[in-house]
Amino acid sequence: MVMGAFRYGCIDRQDFSKFDMSKEALRRINLYRKTKNLEYLVDAGNMVMLAYVNGRRNGESMISIDDGIHSQKKN
Repeated sequence: MVMGAFRYGCIDRQDFSKFDMSKEALRRINLYRKTKNLEYLVDAGNMVMLAYVNGRRNGESMISIDDGIHSQKKN
């Protein structure tokens, strides 16, 4: 995120509504699964954070729920 701020400016000045951050995060996760390159996983986390920040700016809300879906242990 720090390097992105140098390249593109601070996130509070960016308009991320032009981008589908959740789709991009999933793409990066799939690349991570394929390559095992941890940088893709970090990129995916950043995309999720940017989607959250942009959603808050656009009036989306976070409603805390327990959907019953929890992490499963590896076999």
